[in-house]
Amino acid sequence: MRAALAPQDRVTGETPAEAAGGTSLDTIIEQNLTRLNDGVDGEFAAEIAGYGDLDGDTRDDGVVFFTYESERLGTARFIAAYLFDGETYALAATKPLAGSDDSVHSTELDDIENGVIAVRLNVLEPGDASCCPSGLRRQSLVLRGGQLVEPSPAASAESRS
Repeated sequence: MRAALAPQDRVTGETPAEAAGGTSLDTIIEQNLTRLNDGVDGEFAAEIAGYGDLDGDTRDDGVVFFTYESERLGTARFIAAYLFDGETYALAATKPLAGSDDSVHSTELDDIENGVIAVRLNVLEPGDASCCPSGLRRQSLVLRGGQLVEPSPAASAESRS
């Protein structure tokens, strides 16, 4: 995981959760991975993609990419939003990235701005070697009603102005 991305207090160097005596997102993710990997035939992995305000409360929330790999089922990628309440992070929503499209090779967070999560999906195009995707798709998501959904065109235009 990428703890170095955690928002830090400029004076103490602590993350908000550490300063408040709360639980860091790294700790929450480790606990989730232990629970998720218990008794499954594959393996879940996670990467903290970044931080930004997802719910308009001015606190930096967390975005995490989860990957599930199984010989029998293949690979599935998910995105998860964790809201920060000033002390700890709580899972707010998850969503499969690009469905369970096997052509998605990797995912990257472009940014979080005005509550919009911008994700880049590196995809395999016909003729690509499995190591080397040449395609690129972009996906935008917002947290609305406890779900990660694509923003409406009007909301996307408003968030860019």
